[in-house]
Amino acid sequence: ADPTVADLTWTPDGRALLVSITDRTRSAIWRVPTKGGSHEVVYQGEVLRGLVPTPDGRSVLVRASDPTHPFRLARIDLKSGKLSTIYDPNPQVADWKPRTPRIFTWDSPEASIEGVLYTPDGKGPHKLLVMPHGGPDGVTTTAFDSWAQFFVARGYAVLRPNYRGGIGYGRDFYSANRGRLGAI
Repeated sequence: ADPTVADLTWTPDGRALLVSITDRTRSAIWRVPTKGGSHEVVYQGEVLRGLVPTPDGRSVLVRASDPTHPFRLARIDLKSGKLSTIYDPNPQVADWKPRTPRIFTWDSPEASIEGVLYTPDGKGPHKLLVMPHGGPDGVTTTAFDSWAQFFVARGYAVLRPNYRGGIGYGRDFYSANRGRLGAI
């Protein structure tokens, strides 16, 4: 496996590790048995932060975000992989009209890479605002982005690209900048 590990914790029974990974523009949770063997994907979807197993071991508590919802407290059932919101500290967002971006993909010398593209309502052309993440060790994800939502609501198309040297695309992609920063 070649993931970018975001967080990890033991299951309450000590039989496995739960590993939250950055998987391109999203997150996943893997269950890795302590005695070896293949990992099991128990969740794929929203962008996650934190990973706290419940005492019964049936679920984990996380902070979760998708393109139209800021981070909120959620529970993920480890058997079904279902995410449910426990507490939303930003209920006013339900009254907004956030845009759902699409994943825009292009080929680089190292890999197929992605960016998150927000487009406003109405027929274009639209002015394009490119908002790169910091880093280069960062990653653009599909988590709620208040700046992108702000500008797309004002008629701009917003591209949040990933690029060589970022996380979430494997070790080779991550290390491709070493000694080559700024090279094409």
